[in-house]
Amino acid sequence: MDQLRTATPVRESTIVCSQGELFLETVDIPTPGFEPGRSIGHALPSQYGPRAINWQFAGLGVGRETNDSPEGPIQYHTYMMPLWMVLVLTSVLPVLSWEALFPRLAEPAAAGSITEG
Repeated sequence: MDQLRTATPVRESTIVCSQGELFLETVDIPTPGFEPGRSIGHALPSQYGPRAINWQFAGLGVGRETNDSPEGPIQYHTYMMPLWMVLVLTSVLPVLSWEALFPRLAEPAAAGSITEG
């Protein structure tokens, strides 16, 4: 399992890939507390569990949780997407749109158009 983390003083966003799912998690805090920057982490899948998923359908999911603290509310947002959907959105759809935009380039070359030497 890998995770990519990026942060500002009041927001931390993490992308986690675990067990065939891609998770985007954000944490918003009212006062600065995160170390700004980016980092990549590695861990065992058993060491990761997403926060509460409030809504889930066909591998897509969304969750929101708010905890009170003395400084103010801490908000957690979780978005879940199956990896097969990432594959379709990043590789299959661009190829299909390329063929739709440029149909002449997608056609095979006419017979005899290439001369043999």
